[in-house]
Formats: sequence, structure tokens, C-alpha cells
Amino acid sequence: MEDFRLDQFIRSDALADLNEFRKRSPVLREVTGEPIQIRLVLDACIIQRELRFRLRHKRKAEARTALQEILDSGTVVPFAPPKLIEEVEEHAAEIAVYCQVSVERVRQEWAHLQKKIHFYEPETQNPIGCIDPDDEPYRQVCIEIGAHAVYTRDNHFKSMGVPTINVDLDHMLRKNARASSIKLTVSIGSTFSLMISFSLLKELWGLAYKGIQKIPTPIKIGILAATAAAFIHPRSRAKIIEAGTFLWTKLNDPRVKAVLSSLASQMYEACEIAKNTSKEIEDSLPSPQKRYAIHFAREVCAIERRPLTLAEIASYMKKAGYITRSKNFAAYLRRLLHGSSNFLEVAPGYWILRISEPKSA
Repeated sequence: MEDFRLDQFIRSDALADLNEFRKRSPVLREVTGEPIQIRLVLDACIIQRELRFRLRHKRKAEARTALQEILDSGTVVPFAPPKLIEEVEEHAAEIAVYCQVSVERVRQEWAHLQKKIHFYEPETQNPIGCIDPDDEPYRQVCIEIGAHAVYTRDNHFKSMGVPTINVDLDHMLRKNARASSIKLTVSIGSTFSLMISFSLLKELWGLAYKGIQKIPTPIKIGILAATAAAFIHPRSRAKIIEAGTFLWTKLNDPRVKAVLSSLASQMYEACEIAKNTSKEIEDSLPSPQKRYAIHFAREVCAIERRPLTLAEIASYMKKAGYITRSKNFAAYLRRLLHGSSNFLEVAPGYWILRISEPKSA
């Protein structure tokens, strides 16, 4: 039991569901911190590097790369233009040769990874200032979604006026996701335990109080006398002391104490790792750009990939952090979507992005 490890049972990919559950409870939102979550536009070089690693260097089929974990955990919300699909297809044969696999095997692995990415086709294209025109869609996705940065190894982006992350954040983000999943699980569990315990004690006290009120006074006196006699009588007192000693001995068992100490140490360690890595990640990110309603609307529709009503879009936007003081936000949102060339009203009151599903080459 001393070898019990929380990270063996609480996986990083549980973090997304835990955070969604946290958001739905006003109490949990108040008492638990929100895990770090960053919006990144994934450049083609990052995806090609990931495919090369998976196909050539990954030893166990069930093992997950750092990028897989941070996508599964929701720590990174990944976006890309449809151009990414074309670029990967162009290099599929080259990747196959490097990894010593078939082109079909490359396409299969890419199909799995592609499902994790939210594709968004930019409204505008402005190749001015681009050394490589292929980089322009990534820049525009970053601007139009309001992403934190483009995740890339391509130095061309530095001259394009777009925020980028050039350092390898995969492992730091994975470390954060693993620690945050443990921290959030413990926080949610502790909060619910306290809430249930308080509610149960309150209910039991209410029932006991009502029950005591109904007991005739002579019987109350008899119960108090019997209780006092139990403590006064040597044999009864000895039984009570024996039961208390047995319970204390069990709790004081070195093995139980070792497990409890180990769990407390692991929980503290996870909280410290989550805090420290969050600080390092935030320090690595470029200064955030101001996000407007249209940024949130594009993000929501790119992620959902299905027709949404204005009410649904507004609800998702607020959940993503958008704050509005508009008295008629639905009307404002309708005007906003009508004025954007990449939104379509596919049925009365239902909206979707022009490209809601990526198309393979």
C-alpha cells in the first residue's frame, strides 16, 4: 500500500471532464482554481514532427506522446487552417520514407491526430510581409480566433507580427496537466465530502431534535440516567474504553499512517507542480491580445463543428469567458454573424462556419 500512486489512477486526460464538471457548479467555481488552458494554432512543422516521432520512435502502441496528452487533457485547445491538411499530404511520402512505413500508415496516424484539431478557414488573406505565403493562413487563424500564439519551429513567423511560441512546451504542459488533474480531483472530492458531511449532520441533527421533542420527559430522564450509568459502571466504562482503544490502534497502525502520509505528500506535490508549471507556462506566452465577441463566436463554432442557435453560441461564449453587458445580446450576435463572411445561417436561426469539417486531400 505504501507504493500507491495517485497518478496511476488519476490520468491527465480526465482533466477536461473534471474542468467541465467544475464549470457547471457555482460552488466548485468559487472554491477551486481553473486549470491553465491555452489556445494554440499548430503549425505544419509541429504536426510533421509529431507524426515522425509517433511512427518511428514510439515503442509502445498504448503510450502517448506529450502532445497527445496535452490535447486529450484540454490543456491546449488546438486550431489550424485547412491548409494544414494539404501540407501534411504533400509531405506524407517524405515522412513515410523517414519512418520506414507505408504512406497509408502515415495517413492513418494523421487521421487520428486530425480529429483533435479544430479547423478554421480565415476570412481574409493578407500575404504582405510573408516570407512564405504558406504561413499566412496560420497567422490569420491566430488573429481571427484570438489565439494565444502560433506554435511553430518556423522562424519566418517572427517577422510577421504574430505571437509565436518557439520553445518546446509539450513536456511542461504535460507535467502541468498531470498535476492539475490530481489537484482538481482532490479539490472536487474534498469539497463534495464537506458539503455532504455538513448536509448530513444538519439533517441528522434536525431529525434527532424533532425526535427528542416527541419523547416524554420521564423517558428522556431515563435515557440520560442510563447513559450516565454506562460511564459510571466499571464494566460498561471498560467496554467503551476498549472500543475507543481498538479504533485508535487501527488508525495509529504504521501502515495506515504511511499510506495517509504518502497521499498527503503526493497531493501537496501535485499542487506545487501545478502552481509552478502554470507560472512557467504563463511566462512563456506572449502578451495576450484583446479578444472581442467575434473571436469567441469563431472559436465556439470551430470547436463544436455543428449548426448552433444564437442562444447556444451565446451560452458557449460565456462559458469560454466572454462577458457582455448587452441587454439583447442575441440581437447583437445576429448582426455580428451576418457581417462576417465565414458564417452561414444554414437554417432559420442555426449558424455554422463555412468549413465546419476538415476535408482530407
